[in-house]
Amino acid sequence: MAVVPVKKDCHPQYRGCCHLAELKEKDGVDSYETIISSLVSCTSEEMRKVKALTSICSICSSYSGRIHACLQCIFFGCYRKKHIHSHFQGSGHYLGVELLYGNVFCFHCDNYVYDKQLMDITRKHARNASKSLGMRDPFESWQPDYEEMILLKSNRKRLRITPNSTIGSVFYSGKRQPLILHRLLHLIWMHAHHLAGFEQHDAHEFFISTLDVLHRHFFRDSGGSTDPSNPHHCNCIIDRIFTGGLQSDVVCLKCHGVSTTIDPFWDISLDLYDGSDAPPTTLLEYYLFAVVNHIGGIRGGHYVVYIRQHQDQWFKCNDELITCANISQVLNTEGYLLFYHKRILEYE
Repeated sequence: MAVVPVKKDCHPQYRGCCHLAELKEKDGVDSYETIISSLVSCTSEEMRKVKALTSICSICSSYSGRIHACLQCIFFGCYRKKHIHSHFQGSGHYLGVELLYGNVFCFHCDNYVYDKQLMDITRKHARNASKSLGMRDPFESWQPDYEEMILLKSNRKRLRITPNSTIGSVFYSGKRQPLILHRLLHLIWMHAHHLAGFEQHDAHEFFISTLDVLHRHFFRDSGGSTDPSNPHHCNCIIDRIFTGGLQSDVVCLKCHGVSTTIDPFWDISLDLYDGSDAPPTTLLEYYLFAVVNHIGGIRGGHYVVYIRQHQDQWFKCNDELITCANISQVLNTEGYLLFYHKRILEYE
């Protein structure tokens, strides 16, 4: 006889604490949902005004300092100056809701506690608030279902390493030595064989080949998604950032009909006008964030990179030697490759 497994709680670690469970059993979750809908994830302009007027500390009238609302009465207190702590000590109320993300703090446990039912309420109202503002749904972390939990428990040693995983590990590792992208270089060599080896190659040629490899990678993972009205246009992130369309119009001198063709391009030659004070030709604004310089001749040489961080901090990267630089040093270089980012991005 087959045994049918009983579906259990997939997230036993999200049951809060005994103090929260006691309050839920006594009063339910209506008070928590009211706080979330009115003071955390508002769905109307009126409620946002109410949030702005009421989300202040009842003791020091501060808007900052991690304001918490008491879950058992009407009281607001800041966490930074311990006014919410004073309320709980004087009233005996032991649960508060942080008004930025809706997390519940238990003062008996002296920690934030997480309950799946309350987290579902928070996510529901966050989605509703985003829709009321015409925004996309907010990011939600992965919540495995029952079948996925079974697979995770039965495959504890199996781990898939993805580029995002390795990049995140390096980023948060705290190591300060220079990052050498040898894996990226090897990946380019595997897919662009003409660049393999240690011979001298043009930096622009390598850049275009790198974009092509990334384009094929995203195009394959997306199942080859293209716009049916424009089969040459791909919707992957590489094409959206680094490609454009060159429109060519042919006019018939007899019937005055116009035949339009749009050809995609990776790079395009632009005219450089005299002087740095020339008036803008378009309303698009681009900010310079990196300059690559080539030192040497046609048969060999060396690359040095200037990279901008934040608004006006520049760094000179000469292999593993990284030093501070200023904008005058950057502008006095020849500039072999210039990298810009657009100030305002358009979305379809």
